[in-house]
Amino acid sequence: MPTKPAGRVGGTILVISQTFVPDPASVGQHVADVAFELARRGNAVRVYASGRGYEDPTARYPRRQMLNGVDIRRFPFASFGKKSMLLRVLGTAVFMIQAFFAALTTRNLRGIFFSTSPPLIGLPLCIVAAIRRVPVAYWAMDLNPDQLIALGKLKPTDFVARILERINRFILHRAALVVALDRFMAERLSARSVAAWPARARASRSPRMPPGCARARGAAAACAPTCAPTCAPGAPAEGGSVAASAGTSAGMPSASAMKRSCGTTTSHAARRAAAISGSLIK
Repeated sequence: MPTKPAGRVGGTILVISQTFVPDPASVGQHVADVAFELARRGNAVRVYASGRGYEDPTARYPRRQMLNGVDIRRFPFASFGKKSMLLRVLGTAVFMIQAFFAALTTRNLRGIFFSTSPPLIGLPLCIVAAIRRVPVAYWAMDLNPDQLIALGKLKPTDFVARILERINRFILHRAALVVALDRFMAERLSARSVAAWPARARASRSPRMPPGCARARGAAAACAPTCAPTCAPGAPAEGGSVAASAGTSAGMPSASAMKRSCGTTTSHAARRAAAISGSLIK
């Protein structure tokens, strides 16, 4: 039986993410960094995630778990894999419904933090936040309809694209804090009149930048505006952990080596967590 975190005051920060460690999907690992840092800083943190693997739905994770001071609770039947669009939509819908009611009924709720797993999870959570009168913090790791438009699946004038843009803007302007994954994402958010909390400021043409990092930054620039989490330095493609992806890219340094050479350290995660924590104080 999991134990309750001791010595926590000020209400519960709710973290909602379909993927969370030990699931290797990159979004879940980034969200876990924030959750653990929030707990380390003395906040009561509760995570709701899927009880099954994002890439591999046969992978099962504990329904209740205490990890690094974080109370982790996992929903059943909230991920059915990625074999078909129908299964992905079904898993997303079931997760969002469960997350809505979990957030709605959480006692002593202080605020809600979420990212883009699953897409549009911010819509039900922002509705809950309005009902409960608590703030939300949003880490934008991808944007839609931008991503779908860039992939050629939608046109800016399509009805679906316009609906997605309205939902996107509702989430962005409802959030007390919007965190940009990197400067490319910050530019996209700025075009929507959103002043995002910046990712680490690193000059892309710094003469002191190690060669491996320079190549990684160049690769990130190509797709970062719409799908940065899949190729940002130190962040492997979604569905693969940093450790698992080490040494898999021919001609490129391993992900762990890029993290060391580019200076992606826990200090940045700490600053991000501090900003998120501050935004959720009522």
